[in-house]
Amino acid sequence: MKLRLLTLSISTLLVGASAYAATTIQLNNTTQPDLTLQSLTVDANNTTIKLTGTVSGSDTPTNPPADNPPPADNPPPADNPPPATPANCPTPGSNVRVIDTAILASQNQYGVFPQTSYTGLTPDIIQAFKFTTSSTATLGSGRASSARMSGSPAPKMIVISECPGDVDITGKLASCAKYTVETTTVDWVFGYTTQKAPERTYCHLEAGKTYYANMASINYSGEKTCTGTNNCNHTVNVQ
Repeated sequence: MKLRLLTLSISTLLVGASAYAATTIQLNNTTQPDLTLQSLTVDANNTTIKLTGTVSGSDTPTNPPADNPPPADNPPPADNPPPATPANCPTPGSNVRVIDTAILASQNQYGVFPQTSYTGLTPDIIQAFKFTTSSTATLGSGRASSARMSGSPAPKMIVISECPGDVDITGKLASCAKYTVETTTVDWVFGYTTQKAPERTYCHLEAGKTYYANMASINYSGEKTCTGTNNCNHTVNVQ
């Protein structure tokens, strides 16, 4: 229910015997010439005013107070977005196989990523071994390796990158992108100075970030190092 506030103003001038001979009556700041003051009684508790006549104009206040709007509902907190690969990473192709080393480590009785042999791979397959550096440790290190198996002519190229499936060596340190004949190994560190861990030997990473040890059957020139499902086999160690 809406309540309206009325303001009544009465000024009276005594003239002779008529107490109300000259009376100005205003209602909401509007003069009411058609209203006549009949009596005005004031006692200790009440003021009684008697008027006769017709009210002129609207009885709505010139500037009515605005209704207080109901308080707005607080919006629900936004869901935390799931972690994603960096925005500048291209969408991995259908030939990229992402292997989460943390999941495999949790399934291993020793609590580490187990040395695993992979067979039946085709020359175009890229395996992206996902790992995350510690966000609490001051210093850290690890390695990823690929060893060729019997019957396979070569191991894999290994490229450490924030993007799954990235085996482009352009602009990368030689220590983060390697290929050798028997066993390819990339050693990585974080938190160490280049004096303690030279960049020519160690791939320097950042703490608390996700990386991929991308392994592909190519050499530094991008040429395939195997020809079919029977000779692209290798053994992987990520620790």
